[in-house]
Amino acid sequence: MSLKTAIFILIAVLIVCSLAIYYTWQATQKIEIEKPSFPSWIEVVGAGDILNLEITPYEEPTSLYRKWRYLRDYLNEKLAEKAGLKVNLKIARDYRSAINDVGLGVADLAILPPVAYLEARRDYCVQPLATPLLKEGNRCLLVARKDRGINTIADIRGKSFAYADEKSLCGSLIPHKWMRENNIVYQTDLKTVKYFPHYNAVLEALTSGEFDVAGVKEATFKELTPPDLKIVTISEPLPDLLLVGTFDIEKGLIEQIVKALSEMDSETLKKLNPDYLGWQTVTDENYDSLRTMVQEIHGLNYFLPTPDFCAIKPKCKLAPKK
Repeated sequence: MSLKTAIFILIAVLIVCSLAIYYTWQATQKIEIEKPSFPSWIEVVGAGDILNLEITPYEEPTSLYRKWRYLRDYLNEKLAEKAGLKVNLKIARDYRSAINDVGLGVADLAILPPVAYLEARRDYCVQPLATPLLKEGNRCLLVARKDRGINTIADIRGKSFAYADEKSLCGSLIPHKWMRENNIVYQTDLKTVKYFPHYNAVLEALTSGEFDVAGVKEATFKELTPPDLKIVTISEPLPDLLLVGTFDIEKGLIEQIVKALSEMDSETLKKLNPDYLGWQTVTDENYDSLRTMVQEIHGLNYFLPTPDFCAIKPKCKLAPKK
């Protein structure tokens, strides 16, 4: 092969490779990659009316996003058709952020655990809209490593305890209730305690052998089914997650959202949670028994000063949408 031919072939190869790289790059520009991020809203929205939906990170954020994007997509379809609205989705940084964001209007809607709702209601007068209806209700579990000799609640004395967020119902409040009923003082009767950001981290702390026992949400435990752990006790059905709206969300919009949720198809419900049967409306009074429990266990008063407190409370200035 002559030198001239070799150079020609080399140039041709370089041209072909350059074109391939160019067209591959062009193709990637058309791919929309959907992934969680902090702290910005995940979905970038152009001009028009939007609703920001924020999820409290009670589980690992990526898995939460994969679940709750189905609610976003469903509401997008229903509200775009009837109200011309677009729904954004965000996983909050922590429980406190979720409470503050929906309280101040940075988020229009939020999925809050029940204890977080009590605080958001007292501090910001957020509005309870609806809660998922579960086959067996929302239950809390006390789970322990199989090799630590824990068969009853009394056996956790001298053991290490992994808590979820302090405002977690199953990861903090109910475990404290169980200890109180069994005369266990968590500050002195436990070997060590530590708070983790969500249930996945709690279960990982147990499966790794770092901690002995923890309280978790039944649905999370069933989904992950850690092989080295066992259930020690199960609570009665308790209030579950609920969808809330910021204090000044319009009544007409609330009605549209609640109606859309009541009509949610079984396929979408299953994607959210295989145990969801539907959505049911809730009122603030539904959570008074939980308020009493929190006050008895933690000494925190989440009762409103007067029944009409949220009707007359001065409104805060809303933060701008991003």
